[in-house]
Amino acid sequence: MAASLIPAFNQIRLSGAFASTTTDGRMRVGGNTHMVVSDSGAFTSVAVVNGMGSNLSGNLTSTGQALLTAIANTGQQAWTAANNNGINLSGNLTSTGVALGTRIDTVTTNLTTTGVTLTNTIIGLSGVMNAGFVKSINATGFIVAVATGADYQQVVYPFTFTAAPRVQLTMECSTQNIFYFCGVSNRTTTGFMALYSDTVLETGISLNVFASI
Repeated sequence: MAASLIPAFNQIRLSGAFASTTTDGRMRVGGNTHMVVSDSGAFTSVAVVNGMGSNLSGNLTSTGQALLTAIANTGQQAWTAANNNGINLSGNLTSTGVALGTRIDTVTTNLTTTGVTLTNTIIGLSGVMNAGFVKSINATGFIVAVATGADYQQVVYPFTFTAAPRVQLTMECSTQNIFYFCGVSNRTTTGFMALYSDTVLETGISLNVFASI
């Protein structure tokens, strides 16, 4: 039978799963496909048998459906994860805000307490200074012009002392070499009486006064 092959087959080389020809003059290609060739060597038709085409279509359809399902599931998972993360983030932000508010309230309370304590400390320190140090420097120094033609005059302190201070006097003349003895009489918390050894006739004479407790 091999000697009666159609001449056209001489130009076809088949290998592997491909068979040669059948007894009816057909050349078989693979298990489910064959080609029909006429006695003149002309190619006439190719037929697909046993539903291979429909099987391939069905497989493609199933693959497409599986792919769509996988994409849908992936999208739903992504949405669920994002939604859960958003809820968790919102809750964390709320908790953080509450904690921050509590911390601020605590700091405010501490600052208020510290301010009150500092104020009380300053007031206490001020009281100590008034009771001790300030009183120990309760003094003043100033200059008074001597009235011409007088042998005494009243001198007033710049402020009122809490007790009659001790007074020191020195006389100064800026115009000529003149000197008078001077003394103090009737010291009070507001002033004293300055006494001169004679009537002051010159001008430009002044008293340097220092008073302290």
